[in-house]
Amino acid sequence: MKLPIIAVVAFFSAGANAQCDFCPGGFTVESSADVPNTGGETCASLAESAPTLDADEYFCTDVTKLAESVCCPATPDDGGDEGGEDGGGEDPPASEVPSDVTPCPICSDGLTVDEGFTIPYPEANGASCGQLLGYAAITDESSADCTQMKNAEAICCPAAPSDPCSICSGGLTVDENLEIDNDGTTCGSLVANAKNFDESSDECSRMKGEEAICCPAAPENPCSVCSEGVTVDGSVVAPDGRDCDEVVADAKNLDESSETCLSLKLSEAICCPAPMEDSCSVCSEGLTVDESVDLGRGNTCGGLMTDALTVEETSEECSQM
Repeated sequence: MKLPIIAVVAFFSAGANAQCDFCPGGFTVESSADVPNTGGETCASLAESAPTLDADEYFCTDVTKLAESVCCPATPDDGGDEGGEDGGGEDPPASEVPSDVTPCPICSDGLTVDEGFTIPYPEANGASCGQLLGYAAITDESSADCTQMKNAEAICCPAAPSDPCSICSGGLTVDENLEIDNDGTTCGSLVANAKNFDESSDECSRMKGEEAICCPAAPENPCSVCSEGVTVDGSVVAPDGRDCDEVVADAKNLDESSETCLSLKLSEAICCPAPMEDSCSVCSEGLTVDESVDLGRGNTCGGLMTDALTVEETSEECSQM
């Protein structure tokens, strides 16, 4: 879930003072109005997160309060002594970004990971690298916040290592979109992110553990399932829930002596059953209609011919066919 950029402050500040009060009188613009220089936040998202800040924190005093000039700008007082004919005094000056603030230079050459990549530090409170850049743009480079934020550069824009981590050097042997973690990491993103780590790093060693999923080594004696090919429709579902084509493809990545291989071989009775010595003769002269003609209940003429090969000629089932 996307966290408002205010949540990033948990990564940089601490305190136990009065709660930050944002637009206490309500908005004078649409709650969905975008607030400039906040990484895409709106008045509503800022108001939702403001209560998590202390009133004297930088993000409340110098950032959130600046957003009030967009979400609930002050208006002239009506009927004042100095208001002239139109009533109301001189407009208070609009809040401006302090001219002495030099933005914190985080990842000055850009992110080298996806902007939605979550910073894994617990104290980052789930903030993404993109949100980090939004906060850095309004944080002074001389501040303690900026110093702490630079720790995240190792995650969001790490320097290219001299010996980058090599994952699946021979290429992926599965779909690049295959998810390998609950956080949405795929085999494709694993290979891309690995290039940001050194070959000798602990992170690289951890990533290499995923090669068994993304690019398993071909066994010397691969598992043989339906060695003569699938004799039924490849989409037929095997006992383990995979279809026959998937069973045969997955078997090639297993060793013949493995328990998993032995389990997959049970699918042969469904995917490539041995032909009967005296198999059921159906349409012995061949089909006279298209094999895709529907017979009901998901059966077709072509499927009937295939199924007949696994049924004895003298059986009742053959008679029904």
